Amino acid sequence: MTTDPSPIPMVRLSLTDVRDLALAALRGVGCGDDQAGPVAEATMAAEADGVHSHGLLQVVHYC
Repeated sequence: MTTDPSPIPMVRLSLTDVRDLALAALRGVGCGDDQAGPVAEATMAAEADGVHSHGLLQVVHYC
């Protein structure tokens, strides 16, 4: 008998944390602040508006 794996814990981030995480990820792959800054701000705005499909979920595709 197999059991379901334990659920992935939910992590709640502040909007500032969302922006900072996106900025760090983009900088980490070599984006300069002139590129990473606006993308991080747009990511934060999408999360603030509740459009999660266009928020942090997209950052992995940019990296």
